[in-house]
Amino acid sequence: MFLMSFIPALHALAAVLWVGGMFLMFMVLRPSAEAVLQPAERVALMRAVFDRFFRWVWLFIAVILITGYGEIFMLGSMKKAPAYIHLMQAVGLFMILAFAWLYFMPYKLLCKAVDNGQTEVAGKVIKTNMKPVIAMNLILGMCEIIIGVAGRYWG
Repeated sequence: MFLMSFIPALHALAAVLWVGGMFLMFMVLRPSAEAVLQPAERVALMRAVFDRFFRWVWLFIAVILITGYGEIFMLGSMKKAPAYIHLMQAVGLFMILAFAWLYFMPYKLLCKAVDNGQTEVAGKVIKTNMKPVIAMNLILGMCEIIIGVAGRYWG
């Protein structure tokens, strides 16, 4: 039973690291970079940060899926899972799909623009394509953490 307690702990840790990374990027790093860096330096920095962070996000997603469905398996089935688990699953899967779109579409455009020295295009991709998705996932992720912590007390 002791080892089983690590499944929800790993689940929560992966979620908090993903959401915390988005918070840092959205609320601290990006505005700071805008305040002190020239556009070419800024998009190069953001690309380097995304390169590193997105590798970790894929790991966090794998951990979240494995541990989340592991917890459901321990319950016996989704039919036995409380409503908040169903809500977490729906929101979480939406977040994963949004991240996958972000990674395979605008992020790839950002990489291409930075590699080709197209600073203006890269900046536009970040501002119009990436920023709204990261903001949405940040809000959804904070909601997921609240649901995960408080949901079991909802009755």
